[in-house]
Amino acid sequence: MPSVGGENVEKQAQTQQGTTGENELKNAGVNKEEIDAESTDEVQAEKESGAENEELTAAWGKIQELQQQNSELERKLMYMVAEYDNAKKRFERELDDANKFAVSKFAKDAVKIYDVLFTAIEHANPEADKVLYDGVKMTIGEFDTMFERIGMAQIAPQVGERFDHNKHEAISRVPSELAIGAIVQVIRPGYELNGRLLRAAMVVVSSGQ
Repeated sequence: MPSVGGENVEKQAQTQQGTTGENELKNAGVNKEEIDAESTDEVQAEKESGAENEELTAAWGKIQELQQQNSELERKLMYMVAEYDNAKKRFERELDDANKFAVSKFAKDAVKIYDVLFTAIEHANPEADKVLYDGVKMTIGEFDTMFERIGMAQIAPQVGERFDHNKHEAISRVPSELAIGAIVQVIRPGYELNGRLLRAAMVVVSSGQ
């Protein structure tokens, strides 16, 4: 069993040792409280640095997410702009076609009247009724002006010209010195309206000799 005196001696030795350590730190110009404070500051600084890194990582992740969303929005916007542009062009084209060919029925009826007037003036005698002849001729001129204004063009093939099934209508074939398929006679001129066939020219075609 240890004696009370021995315990006292041991405690005195520990106290003296602690005091000696503090004295050594003091002799070295270092304060224990300052060391403890510095250690606490370093730990706090590390914690703050770690928190800042986490915030930066989170912020960078958010930036990347926003960039991705922005790219997706740009892609959708470009698609919508392209769709709008296509729809606009399609509408303008359809409107243009409607404007061009809205007069198609009227033009067909006008051509029939024009044919009658032209046939009448071909067989009229200008000496017998000059006033009537001049009036019909003037009316034909007005029709010509109107046809030009609405985009109508006459299809008037020449004799000897090659038959074109896109513009001509052959009503018969006759033996002829002309080459096979050549136009021998034009019965009635045809017409185009803004480049589209309105009425084919009626012709007689050579079947050869």
